[in-house]
Amino acid sequence: MCTTSSSSYHFPHGHYLIIILPHSSWTLPHHSLFPRLQARIAHRIRELESLPGALPPDLRSKATVELKALRLLNFQRQLRQDVVQCMRRDTTLETALNSKAYKRSKRQTLREARMTEKLEKQQKMEQERKRRQKHQVSELSGPLPVPSSA
Repeated sequence: MCTTSSSSYHFPHGHYLIIILPHSSWTLPHHSLFPRLQARIAHRIRELESLPGALPPDLRSKATVELKALRLLNFQRQLRQDVVQCMRRDTTLETALNSKAYKRSKRQTLREARMTEKLEKQQKMEQERKRRQKHQVSELSGPLPVPSSA
C-alpha cells in the first residue's frame, strides 16, 4: 500500500517512513570541509611563495597582499572566536544583572501620544492657575492703606 518515489517513502494520508541512519554517517558538512579548505589555503600559500621575482610591480603587490591575507586567516579566526566568547560571557553577566537591558522598548502609539499631550496641557494649565492664584493672594495681602486723620 505504500508507493516509492525517488526522494522519500510516502504512506497514505501524508505519513512518512523515517529511516534512521547509523551513527558513523552523521558527519557534519563543516567537519569534512575544514581540512580540505586548510589544504587549499596551504597550497595557495606555497604557490604565492614560489612566484618568480620578475613579476610586474602591480602583480607582485597583489600577490603580496594575498599572501599576507592568507597568513592572517588563522589569526582572524582566533580573534573572532575570542570576541564572540567575550561578548557571550559579558552578555550573560549583564542579562543576569539587568534583564530589562535587552528588552525592546515599546513604541508609542498615536493614542498614547495624544494622551501624553493632553496630560502635559493639563499640567501646564494647572501651573498657570496656581501662578495666577499666588499672584492674586500677593495683591490682596499687600500693604494696607493707612487711614488718614483729618
